[in-house]
Amino acid sequence: MGNEEKQINLKTFLDKVGLVWFRKNLARKIEVFRLDFLEASNEKSDNPFTPPTVLPITTQSIDNVTGEFKDLLAEMDSIDEVQDFANKSNNIFELTNMFANQGSNKYAENLMQELMDNQIEIESLVVKVQIETIFKILLKSLEMTNEIAKKIGEETSIRLVDIDDLKYLINLSIKKSLDSFDVWISKNYQELEHFKEELKSLKENEFDYEKNLQNAEIIVLYFKQFKIKEVTQDFEKSASENELKINQSSADKFINFTEGAQLASDIKNKLDLAIEILKEYNKLKNIKK
Repeated sequence: MGNEEKQINLKTFLDKVGLVWFRKNLARKIEVFRLDFLEASNEKSDNPFTPPTVLPITTQSIDNVTGEFKDLLAEMDSIDEVQDFANKSNNIFELTNMFANQGSNKYAENLMQELMDNQIEIESLVVKVQIETIFKILLKSLEMTNEIAKKIGEETSIRLVDIDDLKYLINLSIKKSLDSFDVWISKNYQELEHFKEELKSLKENEFDYEKNLQNAEIIVLYFKQFKIKEVTQDFEKSASENELKINQSSADKFINFTEGAQLASDIKNKLDLAIEILKEYNKLKNIKK
């Protein structure tokens, strides 16, 4: 960064770091998602969103939708553009609607009408919705930058920002996410045994961001590799017993799983973002010296 960039205000600094972080992580997650979906398709594996017997997802649909998002990502030059896209995005497959209203003829009619009005293929929509979900989870974690800027002052010169204040506000934001996860744990206490030590370490070592990121990754991995299998099996059983219709019990389990997984991801994302913010902050301080 040049000398003029040392004079930028806090909001500009955080927006710049946040945008780089957001674009990098979204691109990586989209590619991982694409490869996972292709692998599942090739192996004819079941997917809780798209059982092959109900909705086969073609390679072309996956590549088309992921390609569109990659192009869109390349065109986003500011956090405001990212937020605008999220605000305009209409996820008509919101989980609460998809499951809570699955027995409603009116909901089904509205859903099909929306698909026809927008000329959207159902298989493309499924892929699109899941990528939009990834998008919104990352964007939610990115709110940490706005919280910091508002607390310290958006127009404050970055060179006047004290690192202890920065770390304090970062930790405050992460704690907020940990508190939300604790609420989920209180309703699903049996899950705690799978990552008890990692969660404890997260709470006790708030300034060790690298170590905490590793612990958060372990918790996310539990949801991604182990808990999802249990939920998927429940979906398969429900679908086979109810002529491919998902009963409310299975739907509730899936919604609950999704909430826990997203809360864990939010903690991980904020820790990863915190590391990037502090790294760029230290670069500016070193240039100043």
